[in-house]
Amino acid sequence: MNLAGRLLNTATIALEARHERRVPFWSAEGIARRQRRHLRAIVAHAYASVPFYAESMRGLGLVPRDIRSADDLALLPAIDATIVRADERQFLSARIAPAHRRALHTSGSHGGQHGAVWWDDRSLLRKLAYAERDRAVVGALLGRAIGHRQLYLLPRAAQSFVLREWWSEWTVNPSRLATRSVVPPETTYEEVAARLRAERPDVVYSYGSYAEHFARWLSARGEEARGPRVWCYGGDGMTRQGRALLERLTGASVLSTYQSTETGRLGFECERRDGWHLNVDLCAVRTVDASGATAPVGREGAIVVSNLHNRATVLLNYQLGDVGSLADAPCRCGRSLPLLRTLAGRRTETVQLADGRTVSGLVLQAECMTALEGALRVQLVADGPGRVRIRAVLPPGTDASFVEGRVSDVVRTTYGESLVATLEPVAALPETVAGKFPRVVRAAVPERG
Repeated sequence: MNLAGRLLNTATIALEARHERRVPFWSAEGIARRQRRHLRAIVAHAYASVPFYAESMRGLGLVPRDIRSADDLALLPAIDATIVRADERQFLSARIAPAHRRALHTSGSHGGQHGAVWWDDRSLLRKLAYAERDRAVVGALLGRAIGHRQLYLLPRAAQSFVLREWWSEWTVNPSRLATRSVVPPETTYEEVAARLRAERPDVVYSYGSYAEHFARWLSARGEEARGPRVWCYGGDGMTRQGRALLERLTGASVLSTYQSTETGRLGFECERRDGWHLNVDLCAVRTVDASGATAPVGREGAIVVSNLHNRATVLLNYQLGDVGSLADAPCRCGRSLPLLRTLAGRRTETVQLADGRTVSGLVLQAECMTALEGALRVQLVADGPGRVRIRAVLPPGTDASFVEGRVSDVVRTTYGESLVATLEPVAALPETVAGKFPRVVRAAVPERG
């Protein structure tokens, strides 16, 4: 894109960002009106151009005007990752030309199923403005809106970096807004702790499992790593104990965001940290019980989402794979966005390296995603220190030895002799009795006679 176009996009997003900063403080009715407007637009778009919804709505005798509110989305067929991955083209809008859409690859954390979710360029660009809602929280904690020194403890394959590359193509990013540095998550904890103490970044970004294990490593050594003022985590969760430990040993205020490839930013914590404020005008959220009926407020249920702003891959009434409960009252911070009070998503286990370090399964999978592209399901089996077996459901006709070579190259380049990875092609990977899919499992230890 030429400079004039990038400057125009930058000015447009800057104006929208100022608007988005205020949206969480609108009245509940104002937010509901915006949600209904977005909902009706996406349903009409889906009916006219997305094969799955055009066929299923006609089969059910539904037309777009029958879906007037978020409650009416329950009239649509319930879908999940298995249904979408079976034929992703059925959920792709014919109105969005290939030149105007880009694919984000799912990590498989929800249901263990990998795939691509296409986003239209306009929606991807507007994510920059929508992110102002949670950036405002960080800014309030730091006492300034711009000029943040940010440190990322994330793999290069993380979607944060993919999005940043695209945004750099479309906008001009003044250096005064933020300075960013990246530390690969395979860096030793000693080095990470030293950088935190020396650089004292304003904000650290990482996966939740990484942050927790780092805190437990500090605690085991009787050390602190004071320096960052805010630590933001997402991707997977932390225990309450791990979070408290991280705050005590780093001095940072720990914040969480809730997002997925299918939805973008679903929710964010405010300064009170009593739950996640849900961006329901961008993505409708409800919880359902085992029968599929809407769960009572305050009771845990499966989280069902409907993305109201992505016009490429359209996903409505989509079961995300997490369990949570909605709060029965608004947050006392003054924001009117509803609260997700609890989130019982899966917390990633870790894989131990031969030199004693550990790496989260989420990080390891993210680093191997390109080599494993096309795999339907992936699970890591920790066979012991320095050894991991990658169990993968590969598409028919895949050359498993070629895929294993690519995976081995990625792991060797990243971890050297500290980790050896092998590939185990399997026909299927079972879920647990609770319906969850464990990302990392431990190899069975033979019983002694």
